[in-house]
Amino acid sequence: MRRRLIGVVIALGGFAAGPVLAQPVATIETMVGNFVETTTIGLPTFIVEATHECFLATVNGLEETDHKVMLAAPDFIAGINALAAAKPEIPETLFPALDSCAGTMTAGEIMWVWVLAEWDQATEEEQITIGTCLLGAIDRLVIEAKRGITTFGLGEFPDAITTMLIERQDLAGNIVEDLAACGVDAAFFVQGPPIAQDAEREVARWGYQGEEGPPHWGDLDEEFALCEAGRNQSPINIPSGAALTTASLQFSYGESQLHIVNNGHTIQVNYDQGSVLSIDGKEYGVAQFHFHSPSEHTIEGVAAAFVMHVVHVADDGALAFVGVLFDVGEDDNPFLAEFWRFLPDEGIEFRRSTTINVAAAFDTGGGLFSYGGSLTTPPCSEDVAWFVTQEHQTISKGQLGEFVSIVGLNARPVQPLNGRAIGGAVQ
Repeated sequence: MRRRLIGVVIALGGFAAGPVLAQPVATIETMVGNFVETTTIGLPTFIVEATHECFLATVNGLEETDHKVMLAAPDFIAGINALAAAKPEIPETLFPALDSCAGTMTAGEIMWVWVLAEWDQATEEEQITIGTCLLGAIDRLVIEAKRGITTFGLGEFPDAITTMLIERQDLAGNIVEDLAACGVDAAFFVQGPPIAQDAEREVARWGYQGEEGPPHWGDLDEEFALCEAGRNQSPINIPSGAALTTASLQFSYGESQLHIVNNGHTIQVNYDQGSVLSIDGKEYGVAQFHFHSPSEHTIEGVAAAFVMHVVHVADDGALAFVGVLFDVGEDDNPFLAEFWRFLPDEGIEFRRSTTINVAAAFDTGGGLFSYGGSLTTPPCSEDVAWFVTQEHQTISKGQLGEFVSIVGLNARPVQPLNGRAIGGAVQ
């Protein structure tokens, strides 16, 4: 199955659709049929028929003299190339139309692979019913988006839909409705705002700038009182000569499916159960990780460009955070690159079958500073075990810019140490 824009192929003039015939074909319908047959091998009949109908309708809209030029060629691609050479104005209108047909075809292929995997226990009839419905949704999406198959070059149906929703949020409502009409849970791709508000009272708005910024958090809501009055607040500056942790740490991180959220304050990735950090024998499960720029903790008074906070929760509700510091480097960070293209706008949440492993984000055997602190966001709850990496990772300037363009700067300033020890016991 070709995975490139038909228009690009035609413009290059270097692509043959199937075996070259010894004699020109007799009719346009036969020419289109031969082309579709060789480019949809292995696909279900409903995709083949939809693809054939799309290409045939497009070509039938040409003039009879155009058909004669095409039929003098041995196959469909050669015929289109010949027509483009004879009538230079043709590509401007014909190629986008053919791209839409190709978009439906390629999207139909990756959609069908996904349907077979997700509905592997369903009957063939049920699979075809779902696939037929989704193909109609794809066809409408490709036409409305006017973007050919570029979105569907990612290899997986969820990738394609997720990317479309990120890049064209004006279409989000339509595609979510179409998915639901096909019996597909749209929450697999996108959900509404992930933060559920208290049914009895609305928690105050807070942020990082102006009157909602960190200096005012303690005054915004009675539940935020510790943000001003707390004595064990985070983040802190880690001074020169600070000792590394003496705690016994064991990281047992595994894979998780991607579940990424923009909660209005940061980009957060919720983590599947089963990954554990053991601190002096007490187990804390990974709940999520999220990001800040610049880093909230500073080393010898200097903030890093970026930080990832890995949040762990014990069975008794105790919290342990690992702060992974990042400096700007030349290359993209490979761990972040696995999901950075999916960074959502505020209030958007994506669930993906793509797997990630937070163990790839940093050296779990490296040195860590530790101390007892708090949440760095309201309500600033204390009794949090903090660990901050001594070794810095790198993030590219482009990756950092993408995050800041969506979230903005989101770091709380350092808080007084108030006599707390760094490097000792934190539980």
